[in-house]
Amino acid sequence: MLVRARELRSVALAAEAALLEQAAVWADLHPPVEPWLAAGRSDGGRATGIPLAGAGTPEVAVDAVAEWAASLGLSTGSGERLIGQALELRHRLPRLWALVQDGGVPAWQARQVAERIMSLTAEAAGFVDAQVAGVVGRIGLTQLERLVETALLRFMPAEAEERRQQAADSRCFRVEHDTTGARQGISTVFGRLDQLDAVALDTAVGEGATALARLGCTDSLDVRRSRAAGDLARRQPALDLLLAEADGDTPAAREGAARAVERVVLYVHLSAAAVAGPAEPGQVENTGTPVTADQVREWCGRPGAGSR
Repeated sequence: MLVRARELRSVALAAEAALLEQAAVWADLHPPVEPWLAAGRSDGGRATGIPLAGAGTPEVAVDAVAEWAASLGLSTGSGERLIGQALELRHRLPRLWALVQDGGVPAWQARQVAERIMSLTAEAAGFVDAQVAGVVGRIGLTQLERLVETALLRFMPAEAEERRQQAADSRCFRVEHDTTGARQGISTVFGRLDQLDAVALDTAVGEGATALARLGCTDSLDVRRSRAAGDLARRQPALDLLLAEADGDTPAAREGAARAVERVVLYVHLSAAAVAGPAEPGQVENTGTPVTADQVREWCGRPGAGSR
C-alpha cells in the first residue's frame, strides 16, 4: 500500500510539473495581436494593470487566458496566476524551472517562489533563483520572504528606499475602547512601529511580565504582558516627552529622555561593503530581517543611541 501511495505521489508531482509546462506552451501559442489585448492580473473581475509575470516574460492574449482557465475549471484569476507563475519560472527562474521539470522540486513550492519575485528586476530575480534552487523545500515562507527582501535591497536600492519610506509613513498606534460593555471593559490596541521601537517596547513589556511573575502573579504570560503594558503607561504617561518639555526640549534633555527608556540592544551584521555603500544589505540578528546600512545609520543617529 505504501509503495502504491508513493507511486501515486510521483505521478501527481509529474502531472503538476507537466501542467506548468503546458501553461507556458499555451502562452507561447497565444500572443496578443495588439498590446492593449495583453492579459494582466485581475481582482474580482476588475483589471489591476499588473502584468501576468515579471519583466522579460512574454505577453499573452487576454481571451486565451480566460479560455485556459475555463478548460481547467478554474476561475479567471486562478488561470492568470498559473500562466503567470509558469512564465516567471521558465524565463526568470531557470534553475528552479529545471528542478521542477526534473521532479526535484514540487510545482507548488516553485510557484510560491515565482509569485513573490514578480516585481523584482531580472538581475534580482536571478539572484533569488541562484540562492533558492539548492534549498527550496527546506526553507519556509519566512525565509523566502527574507531572501526576496535581500534581493530587493541589493539590486533595487531606490525601490527599497521608497518602500521603506512608505512603510514609515504607515506607522500608527490606535486604542479601541469598549464602548458597549460587550467586551467586558477590555480595550484593543493596534500599532505599526519602527522595528527599533517595537523591539524596545517588546523588551520592556517582557521584563514587566517577568517582574510580575516574580512578585507572585499567577496570570498567564499574555495577561501579564497586557498588565505590564498598562504599568508602563501609568509609570511614564508621556514617555518622557514631558520631561524634555520641562527642560526646554533641548538636545541634552532629549538625550536624557532617550537614555531613560532605551534599554534594547540590536545585533546587526554588516559587511565592509555594506558600510561603504547603501546597496549591500546586512541582517538584524534579533529578528533575522535584512536591513540597509542607511537604516542602521538612522537608528544609530537617534539621541542616546550608539554602536560598537
